[in-house]
Amino acid sequence: MAIEGWVMSDGNVIASALLVEEGLVGLAMVRRCLGEHVAVVARPRALLWAVAATAPVEVALLDPAATVTKVFTLRPWRAALVRRAASVVVAPVGVLERSSVAVGRTLEFKGAR
Repeated sequence: MAIEGWVMSDGNVIASALLVEEGLVGLAMVRRCLGEHVAVVARPRALLWAVAATAPVEVALLDPAATVTKVFTLRPWRAALVRRAASVVVAPVGVLERSSVAVGRTLEFKGAR
């Protein structure tokens, strides 16, 4: 199940987003959703993978309070263990950087009503 909404920080919209509730997050499954300023917010079990993704993506790992604990780029055909992350934000390269998403910043997801 997926919910549409926005990723926000300090009251500002960072990107429109698709919230994927749980499970293994394969970027190949959601790559058609990733466009300019579109993010995927997920609550993965343990693994994030970019098999068959055509371009690198930016990833922000969040703790249970939605504070960013790590930001990195995941290249195509790679995987990342995210066991300690309560949720992750995946966006096209440049979206998180332009929005100054960094370790220590708190993000929130606002669902469309």
